[in-house]
Amino acid sequence: EPGAPRGEIRALARTAAGTVWVGAQSPARIWRRDSADDAFRAMALPPDIDAVRAIAADERTLWVGTASGLFVRTGEGPWRRYGVPEGLPGQDVRALFLGPGGTVWIGTSQGLATWRDEAVATLWTGDEVHAIEASTEGTVFVATEHQGLRAWREGALRATTPPWSFDPTVLALLRAPDGALLVGTGQGLVMRRAGTFELVVPGAALPSARVLALATDHEGNTWLGTDAGGLVLLPAKTMFRTWTPPL
Repeated sequence: EPGAPRGEIRALARTAAGTVWVGAQSPARIWRRDSADDAFRAMALPPDIDAVRAIAADERTLWVGTASGLFVRTGEGPWRRYGVPEGLPGQDVRALFLGPGGTVWIGTSQGLATWRDEAVATLWTGDEVHAIEASTEGTVFVATEHQGLRAWREGALRATTPPWSFDPTVLALLRAPDGALLVGTGQGLVMRRAGTFELVVPGAALPSARVLALATDHEGNTWLGTDAGGLVLLPAKTMFRTWTPPL
């Protein structure tokens, strides 16, 4: 469609009111589509934004994770930039998660931080953070490059014990409609439900073993974005048992 987002899309977000935000990496661009609109609108960006990697948004504020830091804008006000000098553990922001109470969780190339009341605080350093998601009980889970899936509990980022310890790469997270946590790894799709983990789609059953992105649709189907293997549909009726998709 005319004006539709183009390029290498790394960032997607949707607000409760139905506004969709899309971010492209190179060149850095952002588009907005409100629920009443029939087209996307490109947004003017500061010249120092480099490679949009993540977006979080509510009805007032937009947070944009880029290779050159975190950019925040409320309403039609000015952009504010946060980087290592302002408290981030790394300049390259890879993931954003809008938590309760106005806290935004930030994953960077060097660790985990939060943004709240226009201030940034580093919580943990030591690895790349690819994704952040919360469980129904309020635990915040963090996907890392080399240290697997970790959970923020009692003021510390603690290791979990899922069954893919042979491959510590966790790349994507998504809370399913029924509350299960879906985990995209370097070896397929894992599900955490009621505190236990199950490998529901092994990497060998996918066109590419690395699951980079996860999303659900209005029918309850799950979509997997893979590394060099395209998009895979996991129908809702097969979601909670081990399934081998057709190749």
